[in-house]
Amino acid sequence: MENTVNTDIHRISIPRTIDISIICKNVHYDLKLCSTKTLYTIMLENIVEEPVGIELWKSEFDVSSEAFSKIWEHVNMYWKPSNLVELDFRCYITVFFTNVKLQKIGLVDDNICKVCCSEKEDILHIFMNCDKLEDFHNYLSSLLVRIFENCDSDKISLVRSEELLILGLRRHMKGVNDTFLNYNIYN
Repeated sequence: MENTVNTDIHRISIPRTIDISIICKNVHYDLKLCSTKTLYTIMLENIVEEPVGIELWKSEFDVSSEAFSKIWEHVNMYWKPSNLVELDFRCYITVFFTNVKLQKIGLVDDNICKVCCSEKEDILHIFMNCDKLEDFHNYLSSLLVRIFENCDSDKISLVRSEELLILGLRRHMKGVNDTFLNYNIYN
């Protein structure tokens, strides 16, 4: 059996190569012989997958792929601490460890929300459907009424507070400072 850890000391003046090979879709690639372009193509076409969470938000809020691709621009419009950028990204791709996910991997016995104790805890439940969020969503809705009171648009009826919380304001409306609104929602 070949050693996986090499304990030899390598001098900077001695050239060396990394001897790694991978198999993607039954094709063998020797990485020391691959060009950067080939390696990049392997990564994009064979290894990297679009997060499944994106499809969840697109279907939940009836958002086209084109419109969804622009949402990340709103999220990162202004500087914010790295922990908030990470939180936004985790929400965007739905990588929160909910009780549904934890039960699937055997870390919890049940998938019931520990806050409301009545429904399964998935990503939609955490942000939108938990009964314990009712006061928060009512507050957010009343805040939106005040923000949109000068709005001169029939698109106002299309705005859902849950969608605004997750995706930000995706429409331009006369009388509403959407940049200010998105900045304050995400910060």
